[in-house]
Amino acid sequence: ILLRSIFSLAVITFWGSGPSSAVYSYVSRCFVRRDPVWIISDGKDKFKENFKQSMIVVIIDVVALFLSMNAISFYSGMLTKTGNMFFMLLTSLMIIVFVLYTWMHYYIYQIMITFECTLKQLYKNALIFAIACLPMNLFLTILAGGVLISLYFFMNPLFALILNVVVLGMFTRFPIEFYAARKIKKVAIKDEDMPQKDTKMEYFPNLEEDDN
Repeated sequence: ILLRSIFSLAVITFWGSGPSSAVYSYVSRCFVRRDPVWIISDGKDKFKENFKQSMIVVIIDVVALFLSMNAISFYSGMLTKTGNMFFMLLTSLMIIVFVLYTWMHYYIYQIMITFECTLKQLYKNALIFAIACLPMNLFLTILAGGVLISLYFFMNPLFALILNVVVLGMFTRFPIEFYAARKIKKVAIKDEDMPQKDTKMEYFPNLEEDDN
């Protein structure tokens, strides 16, 4: 139960949870930019605005999580059973893909709430950020993972879950959102005063401004 609780919360922390993550990303971005934000009213608008695309991301995540966990389990099991190094290669490859896909989620929702882009552009640019910012992504993963594991090992699982949701998100997901928002602003946004969703993202880092 403990491991399942940690894993479930880790998935939400590192991969997000659809429209609610879009809202959290928007609020975090406003803090980074020091823009005024009304959490309830603005959050409601962003929830509706990004609902369709973020739900598609969640569906893809469910499929990806199921397939990747089964693939890693199967290949590692075959490695143990046969000792064939080919299965070690496949297991390592799947773990690398899983980690990269996880790091993509550090940027997916920030890109979603900042740019007008297709699903293909969303994932492509998130992948580029995941690879280009590898050292910082690794540090953020260790930081958030360390907080989650420490929390659950030293506290009652139910209390730890409640505490993490209410308070400790600032120590897990917020540093990720803070870094992603700053990185995207620095690398991808030309105009600091450009309203959100007023930019068409083609291929990172080339951005094409709307006629609006």
